[in-house]
Amino acid sequence: MDTQTPHNQIIPIFMSFDKNYALGASVSLYSLLSQASRHTSMIDFSPLNQSNQLLGANITYKIHCLIKGVTLEQQNKLLKTIEPFKKFASLEFIHTDSLDNSIESYLNESCSKRYGGLLVLCRLLLASLFPNYSKIISIDTDTVFLGDVASTYFALDNDPTKSLGMVRDTFSRLPFEEFYT
Repeated sequence: MDTQTPHNQIIPIFMSFDKNYALGASVSLYSLLSQASRHTSMIDFSPLNQSNQLLGANITYKIHCLIKGVTLEQQNKLLKTIEPFKKFASLEFIHTDSLDNSIESYLNESCSKRYGGLLVLCRLLLASLFPNYSKIISIDTDTVFLGDVASTYFALDNDPTKSLGMVRDTFSRLPFEEFYT
């Protein structure tokens, strides 16, 4: 169950990275928060062909970073990066060593080498890792946000027939229609 109140709406964000992607994570988080709506009345749903039917509430972004080998210095730099947004955003680091060892061994034995390792495959387990959220936005460290992510978070609320949202891969060689078959 989400921890929401009528006057406060939490948007949970998840990303995972190791020490080699800490700088990219910093850029991604800064771009996300610099574009972020701080109140539900500010959300623009027109790109999704929807109208804003949300009750007025402040928005708080809770960012959860699953990290592996990220130094304390890198963590402090990430915290400093989001400092200008501290009134409406928080950042939590979750070390991979805090995960159940059986999860890591299962993912390592199954397909982690093929699909990018534990940090990538943990996205499949977000519902188990964060049972207090009914939904969560997962982002990559190489994502730069040019607009507000809040409308994406609430978009599925307006259409109960959909349970998953994602961004179109602009570099794919397959026609988009191939994904429907």
